[in-house]
Amino acid sequence: MYCSKCGEQNPDGNSFCGKCGAALTQTASVPQRPLGTVRTSGLARASLVLGILSLFIGPLSILAIIFGAVALHQTDRDPNLKGSGQATAGLVLGIVFALLWIIGIIILSYLDIEDWFWYL
Repeated sequence: MYCSKCGEQNPDGNSFCGKCGAALTQTASVPQRPLGTVRTSGLARASLVLGILSLFIGPLSILAIIFGAVALHQTDRDPNLKGSGQATAGLVLGIVFALLWIIGIIILSYLDIEDWFWYL
């Protein structure tokens, strides 16, 4: 039996949905999906793109982290919204590249200016 509120499949004997807690009706024999179309979160996609770009432009990692966290929250609340994988990837990439940029800046701050241009 499918929940008419969130679309989750539940065992036939259940009175309430195991995911959202809504009361289940025994007459639902055909899988019913929630009204509306399933779509991908734009913030999740933006988080992933910004996470990748933050390898080259460090400050973008902050936006990737923010967008990823907001997109994860949105995809958890809305069953018609997908993209939690993209949001997670963008969040992780943003955190990793932010840490790498911070470590790189710390290392460069300990070097003399002449050491930066060792190749000249």
